[in-house]
Amino acid sequence: MNWMYALYATYEQNRDYVGRIDKEPAHGNRKERLITPLLPLYHSMQNAHITITLNKRGELIDASLNNQNSQPTIIPVTEASGGRTSGACAHPLCDKLQYVAGDNADYFPPEESPAKRTKQLKTLQASYEQYEQQLSEWAAFDPGNVKLNAVLAYIRKKSLIRDLIKEEILHVEDSTNTLLPVWKGEECREKLWNMNPHTDEEWEQWNEWLQKARAYSVAISSQLLEKYLNSGDIMRIQEGVDIYTTIPNKYDPFLGFLTDPGETSGALTVSRI
Repeated sequence: MNWMYALYATYEQNRDYVGRIDKEPAHGNRKERLITPLLPLYHSMQNAHITITLNKRGELIDASLNNQNSQPTIIPVTEASGGRTSGACAHPLCDKLQYVAGDNADYFPPEESPAKRTKQLKTLQASYEQYEQQLSEWAAFDPGNVKLNAVLAYIRKKSLIRDLIKEEILHVEDSTNTLLPVWKGEECREKLWNMNPHTDEEWEQWNEWLQKARAYSVAISSQLLEKYLNSGDIMRIQEGVDIYTTIPNKYDPFLGFLTDPGETSGALTVSRI
């Protein structure tokens, strides 16, 4: 028996476990952890932060944030996208907003360099076009697939970002109508912690950086806050403090922002109004 056949035989013997997402319970000082699943062929495990629900006509029914426990998702990949590192290379169905949203450019923040902004917009457009073309080819190969055609019909409307803003999943700056950027915690944190203000001017600079760190908080209604709390989409960062987060990271009550948000826009804090 050669090693290739041995791998195949081992996979076949464990076929009942393919696609199962299980967790190892907490024990002692060890936290609960995800057990790496045995994946179906041409699939990968990704953290999905947003779930979009459509009807068969490709019309939006609902959009919601996924809590931490429901984020691990098995998605289909191509031979190329399964190992992508840089450059546009779309997954077949589930992917980042960069690929699935055709209206990214409408909410893209301005850059100091026009040339850099033009390059970024071209990358967004190329990513969406590749995703749409790939999905179109899949739908043409399987024309009777109602779910696939619903997704294709929806993404062709190029309204995903607008819909997510309407559903209060994403947020825009009122003055520029651009998406709030990903919080660059490292830059703010290093600036604040390395500054030792004494003069009025130094304190003014320190306060400017503090406000930058806090600027990524957004205000929501009490009704929406209750909805998110009940669903587990957000959680209180500290008892008695009306600031919430989508991921359980450390919050610095003195600085007033998350000190370790991770690489996700889901790290936005939420202040109740």
